[in-house]
Amino acid sequence: MKKCTKCGSPITEKSVIYWKCLECGKVFHVNLAKLKNLQAQKKEKPGQMLLKCPGCGHGMDNGSEKMASKCVSCGSVMNGNLEYFTAEETAPVTNMQNQTESIQCKHCGKEISRESEFCTYCGKSVKVTAVECCSACGMKLASDARFCSNCGKEIGVETEKNRKKTQRSVKKFSGKKIGIGLAAIVLLVIVGCAGVKILPRFLITPEELMALGDYEKAYHKAESEQKDDILIENLIITICKDIKEIMKDPSSFELRDVWYEADGERRIVLSVFGKNGFGGMTGQLYVYNFYEGEYIQFTSISDLDIEEYSEYDDLDESLKKLANNLAREQILEICGESNELSEHVLERINTLSQEGLFKEVELLEEVIQIYPSETDDDIVI
Repeated sequence: MKKCTKCGSPITEKSVIYWKCLECGKVFHVNLAKLKNLQAQKKEKPGQMLLKCPGCGHGMDNGSEKMASKCVSCGSVMNGNLEYFTAEETAPVTNMQNQTESIQCKHCGKEISRESEFCTYCGKSVKVTAVECCSACGMKLASDARFCSNCGKEIGVETEKNRKKTQRSVKKFSGKKIGIGLAAIVLLVIVGCAGVKILPRFLITPEELMALGDYEKAYHKAESEQKDDILIENLIITICKDIKEIMKDPSSFELRDVWYEADGERRIVLSVFGKNGFGGMTGQLYVYNFYEGEYIQFTSISDLDIEEYSEYDDLDESLKKLANNLAREQILEICGESNELSEHVLERINTLSQEGLFKEVELLEEVIQIYPSETDDDIVI
């Protein structure tokens, strides 16, 4: 099984693999099982091209395939061809055990690779390096600390000479001006009690508000350049709420990817996974188009394989295949040319779902600001 060259995590069925046509540039979303099946067929028919791009008809499996996959553990991107992604690893087991040994992030508690310098879930540094002393109280601190855990002072860059001088000053000051010190403590307690109610309202960030499901407060607190991103995320969550309600097991909802158009038709594609009737995880691609003042579901399909027409198909079957193939063309077009929702936003949406906070999220009235205008042409329905 192929593994990530950075952290050693295996490429599995959960991995998202992209295959780009070298002729027309269209990007296809494929899974590992289909790649292995195609490689097995090519071994039986060496020298033949078995896969053509549905967009331009160009042969895609000629040995120079352009494929990429992002590691679900560390985010590292791997590039290669069909043979690369289906090849078996030959690295010794002992090396893999060292690579995949995990530790807990000291900030969020989630398991990550021991080799990681930053947590793949919260993005904070997990490396503990040499210690230094706080310039205010002399307490020893980790070098990556931003504030002293003893007195709360923000940590700056100091020379060894200044540090020793500060420590001498702290010792000299000890025991003097006790009355002033006590008065200062009383004042700090009074100010602190008042600040308990006042400061949180000023210190909480839009990201923290969104993590609580409060998109209305996050929108009004955000800077102007952040507001559109908050509205897009708010719109996507309201769409996810509708999708989750019709799933066989809503508790298994997992949003894997989102592509959206920032202008023009404003179409949205969501890749959603969940458990089927047999308990296995399956994926579905949902296409939403803007029509008559709102986003409505155009279609949903399970894969991007073009369906072949048969002379035995009745009218209903032919129309169904036609609709699905048109949807596949739309999805490939949107995924290849649109914006993709970032990993940390996907993580935040999935966390809101798992914690039962979807019900706290309401569609903001301001979302209308990112809707296509009535003068936009060629709205696809």
